[in-house]
Amino acid sequence: MANKEHLESLNQQKSQLFINFVQEIEALGWVVIITQSYRSMSKQAELHGLNPKNAAPGFSAHEYGFAIDINALKGDVHLKKSTKKQQWIDSGIPAIAKKYDLRWGGNFSNYYDPIHFDCVAAGDTARWFNYLKKTYPITYLHIYANKINWKF
Repeated sequence: MANKEHLESLNQQKSQLFINFVQEIEALGWVVIITQSYRSMSKQAELHGLNPKNAAPGFSAHEYGFAIDINALKGDVHLKKSTKKQQWIDSGIPAIAKKYDLRWGGNFSNYYDPIHFDCVAAGDTARWFNYLKKTYPITYLHIYANKINWKF
């Protein structure tokens, strides 16, 4: 999937935020490759099964179109998941994320995920779901239905 398709798969209210974020990174001379954006609950379940440190189904910002994963290339530098935190910081990309109030996975306390950027305000999951319930009632219904094994 090309960057454009990834950006189009995001939550419509947040897609411009990510477009601006990517454009600002590219203005610094980086080539941005979006490797993940929206993903289904079944795909999230698969990823969680492969690595329990990945968010459980229903708890990933990707499932709501609120997150992207990226790699970045500049000259012979390739920023990816295995790249050390300081190299990511030195790239300026986490600072750009902060400017856009994006949460950076390189700062997660329980799992180092430097390729991950989301627009879920830092805070606990309960506050996030309260936000979803008020703002996107159908999304909350989808979460509930999946927890009791309803299929859409």
